[in-house]
Amino acid sequence: MNSELKCNLLSCNNKLEDNTYILSCGHTFCQSHGSKISGTCPLCSSTVIHLMSNFSQKSISSIRKVGMLGFNPKDIFETASMAIEFWNYQQDINNRQILKEVQQKVLILEKQNEELQTQNKAFAIEISKLKGLMNVNQGIIGIKNVEEKNIEDTPILFCPPSNRIIKEVDGFERNHRTSL
Repeated sequence: MNSELKCNLLSCNNKLEDNTYILSCGHTFCQSHGSKISGTCPLCSSTVIHLMSNFSQKSISSIRKVGMLGFNPKDIFETASMAIEFWNYQQDINNRQILKEVQQKVLILEKQNEELQTQNKAFAIEISKLKGLMNVNQGIIGIKNVEEKNIEDTPILFCPPSNRIIKEVDGFERNHRTSL
């Protein structure tokens, strides 16, 4: 068979090679699934009137060469029309399977996208909190730096001493001068 055709069983979907089963309803199956069919099609439940099986690429090539010789052109056209209809039907089944797979992947990707957006929002909140803490810390550090500079540069202006403190400082200085 043409390797573009696939087993119509969704769980299989393998490319059809030698020993292909073609049912009268138009569904095709690989060797392992086609050999198990008896009476009705597992996909559409139609009664299997005629089961073509064990077609190989070699036998189809030889049938193509001589199979239609001597037939009325009307019959050849009818047969070709049926073959085209069969081919289109198989392509439609294949396209539906591909569409279903794509839709499933889209759903998975949308779910992953939602999860990532939720994580992104959580990260944005954490970043905002960290920036706030950083600003608070910078403010505290800035105040400490200003306080330290003010204390070092002009301690009296920053915190005016009382008379008692001045006396204690004077006494402290006198005691240390004498010890030096």
